[in-house]
Amino acid sequence: PAGTAPDWEAPPEFVPGRYGDLREERPASLLWALPCTPYAGADTRAWELTAAALEHSLLTTLRDRGVAYACAVWPELYSDAGLIVVSVATAPGQIGNCVQVVEQRLESFIADGPPPDTLILAGQALAARRVLAADDLESAARNAAPVRLRLHAAQPAFGCAATLASNATLRLVTAA
Repeated sequence: PAGTAPDWEAPPEFVPGRYGDLREERPASLLWALPCTPYAGADTRAWELTAAALEHSLLTTLRDRGVAYACAVWPELYSDAGLIVVSVATAPGQIGNCVQVVEQRLESFIADGPPPDTLILAGQALAARRVLAADDLESAARNAAPVRLRLHAAQPAFGCAATLASNATLRLVTAA
Protein backbone atom coordinates (compact mmCIF):
# COMPACT_ATOMS: atom_id res chain seq x y z
CA PRO A 1 0.00 0.00 0.00
CA ALA A 2 1.02 3.59 -0.60
CA GLY A 3 0.18 4.78 2.91
CA THR A 4 -2.92 5.28 4.97
CA ALA A 5 -6.24 5.77 3.29
CA PRO A 6 -7.82 9.21 3.59
CA ASP A 7 -10.62 9.70 6.08
CA TRP A 8 -13.58 9.86 3.70
CA GLU A 9 -15.89 11.08 6.47
CA ALA A 10 -13.75 14.14 7.29
CA PRO A 11 -14.87 17.47 5.84
CA PRO A 12 -12.76 18.72 2.93
CA GLU A 13 -9.91 21.07 3.68
CA PHE A 14 -9.34 24.12 1.53
CA VAL A 15 -5.72 25.17 1.62
CA PRO A 16 -4.93 28.62 0.26
CA GLY A 17 -1.81 28.75 -1.82
CA ARG A 18 -0.17 29.79 -5.00
CA TYR A 19 0.49 27.20 -7.66
CA GLY A 20 2.71 28.00 -10.60
CA ASP A 21 5.03 30.85 -11.37
CA LEU A 22 3.38 34.28 -11.45
CA ARG A 23 5.48 36.90 -13.15
CA GLU A 24 4.43 40.49 -13.55
CA GLU A 25 5.78 40.63 -17.11
CA ARG A 26 3.31 37.98 -18.33
CA PRO A 27 -0.49 37.92 -18.41
CA ALA A 28 -2.02 35.68 -15.78
CA SER A 29 -5.20 33.80 -14.98
CA LEU A 30 -5.91 34.08 -11.27
CA LEU A 31 -8.28 31.80 -9.39
CA TRP A 32 -9.97 32.01 -6.00
CA ALA A 33 -12.05 29.17 -4.54
CA LEU A 34 -14.32 30.26 -1.71
CA PRO A 35 -16.00 27.54 0.36
CA CYS A 36 -19.78 27.41 0.46
CA THR A 37 -22.37 24.84 1.45
CA PRO A 38 -22.66 21.50 -0.37
CA TYR A 39 -25.25 20.90 -3.06
CA ALA A 40 -28.85 21.19 -1.97
CA GLY A 41 -31.49 21.57 -4.65
CA ALA A 42 -33.25 24.36 -2.80
CA ASP A 43 -30.03 26.41 -2.44
CA THR A 44 -28.74 26.08 -5.99
CA ARG A 45 -30.52 29.15 -7.36
CA ALA A 46 -29.40 31.22 -4.37
CA TRP A 47 -25.75 30.28 -4.97
CA GLU A 48 -26.16 31.05 -8.67
CA LEU A 49 -27.59 34.46 -7.79
CA THR A 50 -24.78 35.08 -5.28
CA ALA A 51 -22.17 34.18 -7.89
CA ALA A 52 -23.82 36.40 -10.53
CA ALA A 53 -23.99 39.33 -8.08
CA LEU A 54 -20.34 38.86 -7.11
CA GLU A 55 -19.35 38.63 -10.79
CA HIS A 56 -21.16 41.89 -11.58
CA SER A 57 -19.59 43.61 -8.59
CA LEU A 58 -16.09 42.37 -9.47
CA LEU A 59 -16.42 43.20 -13.16
CA THR A 60 -17.47 46.75 -12.36
CA THR A 61 -14.61 47.28 -9.90
CA LEU A 62 -11.97 45.63 -12.10
CA ARG A 63 -13.10 47.59 -15.16
CA ASP A 64 -13.15 50.89 -13.29
CA ARG A 65 -9.61 50.31 -12.01
CA GLY A 66 -8.31 48.89 -15.28
CA VAL A 67 -6.56 45.89 -13.73
CA ALA A 68 -8.22 42.92 -15.49
CA TYR A 69 -9.69 42.12 -18.87
CA ALA A 70 -11.91 39.17 -17.96
CA CYS A 71 -13.72 37.88 -14.90
CA ALA A 72 -16.07 34.97 -14.25
CA VAL A 73 -17.70 33.69 -11.06
CA TRP A 74 -19.67 30.45 -10.73
CA PRO A 75 -20.75 27.96 -8.07
CA GLU A 76 -19.33 24.43 -8.01
CA LEU A 77 -21.70 22.46 -5.80
CA TYR A 78 -20.96 18.87 -4.86
CA SER A 79 -22.63 16.46 -2.44
CA ASP A 80 -19.95 16.94 0.24
CA ALA A 81 -18.67 20.48 -0.38
CA GLY A 82 -19.23 23.56 -2.41
CA LEU A 83 -17.10 26.33 -3.88
CA ILE A 84 -17.70 29.72 -5.37
CA VAL A 85 -15.01 29.98 -8.04
CA VAL A 86 -13.64 33.37 -9.05
CA SER A 87 -11.48 33.46 -12.19
CA VAL A 88 -9.81 36.68 -13.30
CA ALA A 89 -7.50 37.30 -16.28
CA THR A 90 -5.09 40.17 -15.93
CA ALA A 91 -2.59 41.86 -18.22
CA PRO A 92 1.18 41.94 -17.72
CA GLY A 93 2.21 44.30 -14.95
CA GLN A 94 -1.19 44.15 -13.21
CA ILE A 95 -1.04 40.92 -11.18
CA GLY A 96 -0.31 42.51 -7.80
CA ASN A 97 -2.86 45.29 -8.32
CA CYS A 98 -5.47 42.80 -9.53
CA VAL A 99 -5.00 40.48 -6.54
CA GLN A 100 -5.34 43.42 -4.17
CA VAL A 101 -8.51 44.73 -5.85
CA VAL A 102 -10.16 41.29 -6.00
CA GLU A 103 -9.39 40.47 -2.37
CA GLN A 104 -10.65 43.88 -1.18
CA ARG A 105 -13.86 43.42 -3.18
CA LEU A 106 -14.33 39.88 -1.84
CA GLU A 107 -13.90 41.05 1.75
CA SER A 108 -16.38 43.89 1.19
CA PHE A 109 -18.89 41.58 -0.54
CA ILE A 110 -18.67 39.03 2.28
CA ALA A 111 -18.96 41.67 5.00
CA ASP A 112 -21.69 43.84 3.47
CA GLY A 113 -23.42 41.61 0.92
CA PRO A 114 -24.52 42.84 -2.47
CA PRO A 115 -26.53 46.05 -2.86
CA PRO A 116 -30.20 45.50 -3.86
CA ASP A 117 -29.66 46.96 -7.36
CA THR A 118 -26.82 44.47 -7.94
CA LEU A 119 -29.11 41.59 -6.96
CA ILE A 120 -31.72 42.81 -9.44
CA LEU A 121 -29.11 42.99 -12.23
CA ALA A 122 -27.76 39.56 -11.26
CA GLY A 123 -31.25 38.06 -11.42
CA GLN A 124 -31.80 39.57 -14.85
CA ALA A 125 -28.43 38.27 -16.03
CA LEU A 126 -29.26 34.75 -14.83
CA ALA A 127 -32.62 34.85 -16.61
CA ALA A 128 -30.91 35.99 -19.83
CA ARG A 129 -28.26 33.26 -19.52
CA ARG A 130 -30.96 30.60 -19.18
CA VAL A 131 -32.74 31.83 -22.29
CA LEU A 132 -29.50 31.92 -24.26
CA ALA A 133 -28.42 28.50 -22.97
CA ALA A 134 -31.68 26.94 -24.10
CA ASP A 135 -31.17 28.35 -27.59
CA ASP A 136 -27.74 26.98 -28.49
CA LEU A 137 -26.91 23.93 -30.62
CA GLU A 138 -25.37 21.91 -27.79
CA SER A 139 -28.42 22.31 -25.57
CA ALA A 140 -30.73 21.41 -28.43
CA ALA A 141 -28.73 18.24 -29.13
CA ARG A 142 -28.58 17.32 -25.44
CA ASN A 143 -32.32 17.81 -25.00
CA ALA A 144 -33.19 16.01 -28.24
CA ALA A 145 -31.12 12.87 -27.52
CA PRO A 146 -33.46 11.33 -24.90
CA VAL A 147 -36.47 11.89 -27.17
CA ARG A 148 -34.69 10.19 -30.06
CA LEU A 149 -33.73 7.32 -27.74
CA ARG A 150 -37.36 6.56 -26.96
CA LEU A 151 -38.73 7.08 -30.46
CA HIS A 152 -35.95 5.96 -32.79
CA ALA A 153 -33.55 3.75 -30.84
CA ALA A 154 -32.85 1.53 -33.85
CA GLN A 155 -31.89 4.32 -36.26
CA PRO A 156 -28.20 5.20 -36.70
CA ALA A 157 -28.98 8.92 -36.45
CA PHE A 158 -29.59 8.45 -32.74
CA GLY A 159 -26.01 7.33 -32.16
CA CYS A 160 -24.76 10.59 -33.64
CA ALA A 161 -27.19 12.66 -31.58
CA ALA A 162 -26.32 10.79 -28.38
CA THR A 163 -22.60 11.28 -28.99
CA LEU A 164 -23.10 14.96 -29.71
CA ALA A 165 -25.27 15.32 -26.62
CA SER A 166 -22.71 13.52 -24.47
CA ASN A 167 -19.85 15.66 -25.78
CA ALA A 168 -21.92 18.81 -25.34
CA THR A 169 -22.54 17.93 -21.71
CA LEU A 170 -18.84 17.35 -21.11
CA ARG A 171 -17.89 20.64 -22.75
CA LEU A 172 -20.49 22.54 -20.73
CA VAL A 173 -19.31 21.01 -17.45
CA THR A 174 -15.63 21.66 -18.10
CA ALA A 175 -16.21 25.18 -19.41
CA ALA A 176 -18.19 26.23 -16.34
